Amino acid sequence: SPCSSRLSSVTPLLDLETVPDEVREMASSLGINLEALNTPVSIDEVREMAEYLGIDAMREGYLLPLVKMALQAPLPKGWEVYKDDKGDPFYSHHKSGRTSYRHPADEYFMNRVLEDRTRHIKAVQEGSAVKASEPWLDFVDESNDRYWYNFRTQEKSTVRPALYSVLDKGTPR
Repeated sequence: SPCSSRLSSVTPLLDLETVPDEVREMASSLGINLEALNTPVSIDEVREMAEYLGIDAMREGYLLPLVKMALQAPLPKGWEVYKDDKGDPFYSHHKSGRTSYRHPADEYFMNRVLEDRTRHIKAVQEGSAVKASEPWLDFVDESNDRYWYNFRTQEKSTVRPALYSVLDKGTPR
C-alpha cells in the first residue's frame, strides 16, 4: 500500500459537524475515529494513492476526495502496523491472526472507487452530472494555510475554485 506513513500530526482541517452521513458510516464500519480525517496529505501522496486505486487524477476529479480519505484512514480497531526485516510495513490483526502488506482499509476504498465511478457514469448518462470536472482538491501548506490544486493544469490557488464549491455542495471551509 502506498504512503505507508498515513498518519502524521493532526491539524484541524475538517469541520466534524459538516461531515456527510456517508463518511460517518464508512468511518463507523471501519472502526475509524473521524478526527483522523484531519490528517494533512501532500499532492504527491494523492497522486501516488490515486494511481494505486486505479484513478486517473486528471480525468476523475470527482474521485479525489475519496483518495484523500484513503490516505487519511487510520488502522481499523484491532490492527497494528509492524516492519518486516526489509523495513517494509505490514499489518497484523491479533484476534484473527491475519497479516497483510496492504492497509486493512484498502479493499474498502478500492470497492468505493468502483461504486462511485459506476454511479458517476450512470449520472452522466442520465444528464444529472457533468462528464468531466476540473480536478481540484484542497490541501494545507506548512504554514497551515489552505490552498487548492488542480491535477490537470497543476495550478495552485489560494482562492476556492467556483467548481469546487459545487462539488462539495458549497460547504464553507
